Amino acid sequence: MASLAWPVFDVSLVTAALSALALTLLVVGAHVAHNYWRRMGVVQARSLLFLGHAGDLLLGARNLCDVMDDVYHQLQGHPYGGFYMLDRPCLMLRDPDIIWKMKQDSEHYSRRARKVQMKGIRVDPISKHLFDVDDDRWREVMELYVKGFSPARTERLSCWLEQCGRGVQRALSRRIQGVGWRDVDLLAVCSRFATDSIGCCAFGIECGAIDDPRSTYLQLALKAMYPSRRKNFVEFLSMWHPEIAWIFFFDFFTRDTYDFFKGVALGILQYRQENHLCRDDVMHEFLQARLHGLASEENTPTKFSDDSLVAYVFATFGFGLGIVARALSFCLYELSLHTEVQTRARQQVDAVLKAHGGQLSYEAIHEMTYLDMVLSETLRLYPVVGGAFVEECTQTHRLSGPGGSSIVVEAGTRVVAPLFSLLRDPRHFPEPLQFIPERFSPENRAGRHPGVYIPYGEGQRRCVAEDFSKTTMKFGLASLLEQFELSPCSRTPNRPAKLHPQIHLLTPRETLWVRVSQRAWLSCD
Repeated sequence: MASLAWPVFDVSLVTAALSALALTLLVVGAHVAHNYWRRMGVVQARSLLFLGHAGDLLLGARNLCDVMDDVYHQLQGHPYGGFYMLDRPCLMLRDPDIIWKMKQDSEHYSRRARKVQMKGIRVDPISKHLFDVDDDRWREVMELYVKGFSPARTERLSCWLEQCGRGVQRALSRRIQGVGWRDVDLLAVCSRFATDSIGCCAFGIECGAIDDPRSTYLQLALKAMYPSRRKNFVEFLSMWHPEIAWIFFFDFFTRDTYDFFKGVALGILQYRQENHLCRDDVMHEFLQARLHGLASEENTPTKFSDDSLVAYVFATFGFGLGIVARALSFCLYELSLHTEVQTRARQQVDAVLKAHGGQLSYEAIHEMTYLDMVLSETLRLYPVVGGAFVEECTQTHRLSGPGGSSIVVEAGTRVVAPLFSLLRDPRHFPEPLQFIPERFSPENRAGRHPGVYIPYGEGQRRCVAEDFSKTTMKFGLASLLEQFELSPCSRTPNRPAKLHPQIHLLTPRETLWVRVSQRAWLSCD
């Protein structure tokens, strides 16, 4: 029996030794990886071994903007600095001039940092055609959006936005009839308005969400935008570690979502072909690409398949709805808490409508300059489109900083422009948590560095639907201010609104309840 004990002891000892060696190598490797920026001569933020700054993001405990804000403040006093997502070194830019240069530089940086290597992996068609796309094809698709959401086209389609605004007025009036007021969930109201607006203007379809909160269009788009913890985990990897994301890959979008939007997209294609219908909207551009291919630099059309059509119809619908609904709900929330700002905005709406005979037209909307200031201040506090721009360096190069400083940015490095933090930095915006639309008066805009305020991005990667997005929000805002007053109620959350930890688009963590009342006063002649 004694002879049997020695082999067992030897195996246990060897196992323990190998485990200790493996752990030692793992710790040493992590230390080496987390000293990358020190070796490069760059200041780096404090971080946890192995995790870096990824812990709260992996757990879905905090929003990306909040995590990046911690890094931003740790690097105070420096134009740029390093941090880590797991073992990946990332670079944060804090100087507006460097950020402006980076946003203009399409040669060295790419927004396709989310790309996941999916070869040999089954993947839902929407994800494949949205995320697994190289820069050349992405630029070709962007040409469709540039034409589809041009300011001239937005103006021609604005009559539909007026109808949607009037629809919201009628729906809310019915809800408060007989009582005079009602506590409402702003994001729910704004999502219904955005659903119908985008459906009418972009695709020529009636979604019916304003009158029916159970609209299939609305429910499927919202379902896709709200992730589970596992989906949040895979989304984190696809952004920061795409080379290993495929290990955990699963369908981002359900089969129901794909089948529904495929039916919508191909149904529109068939209807317009059979009826020889040419409608002036972004769907027309998609359908032309489906029939004739995408225009390329080599003048050789590239294929635009049914799955591509479905993917970009969903992207336009889902992400457009998300941006408009969230920004507009944040705006109305702030107006409910700032009576003086709300009153001034309403007075301008009344004056412009009176001058235009009560018609809420494209021309009237663009004369409401104070609403532009209100929306700009909203997007400063809550930069829905991009609170933290994450781009990938595609070619190793030297990035120049202030005072003659410079840094070598190696290919594959994730570079972050922390817009959320810049916009709440008192150096650029005194009293940053206060809601002050006058910050965006023409004279105040003129004295501000352009790299500080870029809520829709800049350069070749600027959001091409900016004019449509702002115009849609102004129609919704003017429609509500024309007939209703907003005020806080017992369930209104404290400001500034906290952010949902698991959604990349800035989304309120708490429901934005406000009281909507029929106007108690009218403008005087």
